[in-house]
Amino acid sequence: MQNSSNMKLNGEINRSVYSINTIVMYNHLVESLHELITYKIDPSPKVYNHSAFVLDVSQIKDLSLLDFDKIKQCFAEHNLFFVGVSGLSEDCQIEYIKSQGVAVVNSNKFAKIRQENVEPTVIVKTLKLEVPIEKKIPYEVKVPYEVVKNNPIKVINRNIRSGETISGLDNSIMIFGSVNSGARIIASHNIIIFGDVKGAQLYAGNPKNQEDPGFKDALICVSGSFEPNFIAIAGNYQTAEDIENDPFAGPVANENKGLVISLKGTSLHYDTLHNFSNL
Repeated sequence: MQNSSNMKLNGEINRSVYSINTIVMYNHLVESLHELITYKIDPSPKVYNHSAFVLDVSQIKDLSLLDFDKIKQCFAEHNLFFVGVSGLSEDCQIEYIKSQGVAVVNSNKFAKIRQENVEPTVIVKTLKLEVPIEKKIPYEVKVPYEVVKNNPIKVINRNIRSGETISGLDNSIMIFGSVNSGARIIASHNIIIFGDVKGAQLYAGNPKNQEDPGFKDALICVSGSFEPNFIAIAGNYQTAEDIENDPFAGPVANENKGLVISLKGTSLHYDTLHNFSNL
């Protein structure tokens, strides 16, 4: 028998991090899942078709009510792939899900919660000893203006290649160049592009986590031609098809005179650069 340490295998195992879509289930009903996919995902086949999804079941108290055979069938019917389950913070939950032949794909958030539940808490008390000493009383210096911390801007002076992703956590992103098909621009604040947008995805005011609603005052500004595949502000989005069929967005976007997109309520609002600068 050959020693396993001397064997040469045609492959290796890497621990990589991939971006996978997540659906949060608020109840165990497969009908609710089917309805959510029908109205939120099916209208955007270019974005989601044959995509992988993880179910966050942190809101469901009794995991035994989940019918995973029907869940898998539901995803298959919509041309989607069911990867596994997230949102588990207790060992008994994890063992139950594994017993159902379903993968556990916990995020760092729930892995941390689970670790805090398992490991004992150590409380350290510190005694503070104060010694009477002489100290000078500070005086107040008034500044004649309010100091405001500006949001930093990430500036990129080149074209963005097809399939490339540019991220700006806690930043706005300014690009002097065009953004090509399949590229993704993700900013916590504004996106400003001095160039063309052709088949790209733009995410402005992007939420940092599930509890963050996103920056709703974010703007998307494009000076050149505007032909995106997908745009979103604070999680409120439109696909290329939505923009084309929108009676307010389509005519403005097709003028190719420069656009400013903002969020009003939960709807994306379109203005030309000329009109917006005169408001």
